[in-house]
Amino acid sequence: MAYDEGLAHRVRELLEAREDELDVVEKKMFGGLCFMVQATCAAAFCRMT
Repeated sequence: MAYDEGLAHRVRELLEAREDELDVVEKKMFGGLCFMVQATCAAAFCRMT
């Protein structure tokens, strides 16, 4: 896994709490994870080495 799954889980929980108001899509991109809100990248996670 190329990103911090714990951090992704916390962000996922926050976004799920507002799921009725927002269109949220989670996508794996460029070896990391991106959360799209209203079709715009809101948060992206990847491991920097």
